[in-house]
Amino acid sequence: MQMRLATNDDADLIVAMSARVQAKLIASVSLQEFGPIPRSVVAAHVGAGTAHVLTDQRQLVGSVFLEPDYAPVTPQLERIFTNVRVPPALRPRWWLQKLMVTPDRQGHGLGAIILEDCKRQVAARGGGVIVLDCWVGNLKLRAFYQQAGFQLHTESAVEEGDVAVFTWESPALSP
Repeated sequence: MQMRLATNDDADLIVAMSARVQAKLIASVSLQEFGPIPRSVVAAHVGAGTAHVLTDQRQLVGSVFLEPDYAPVTPQLERIFTNVRVPPALRPRWWLQKLMVTPDRQGHGLGAIILEDCKRQVAARGGGVIVLDCWVGNLKLRAFYQQAGFQLHTESAVEEGDVAVFTWESPALSP
């Protein structure tokens, strides 16, 4: 397994994987809306160096966007942090979004590999707090994030529905 920055060659594969992940969510009668991620969004993250992929023998098996608040790709990032009450004092703040594992490889620990790599990246860049969210009703995903060391920060109503917001603070920032 290898985590690396996504390249332009990965963009269409990330979009296609997000469509497969959404199809699986629909098939499981989940209300969570995940994808497909528009290619323009993926391309913006690839260009900014915030898209990361997990590969297994060169096959794309997972992906995530990890975006710092000091170089946002998502135009409304500061509004997101304000709405979920993540104080500016916890800087840098990192927005982890669109973490996905291809459906045929889910349940085999690959999501944990992706999260651990994100934690290492933040710690290596001097620390900070990683913020992520999920649909409030997705109890399995909430348990996964808590097992990975993320703390429930708040539950919040946003345009897309109710979300549970989790944070993980880099040890580099802990007293």
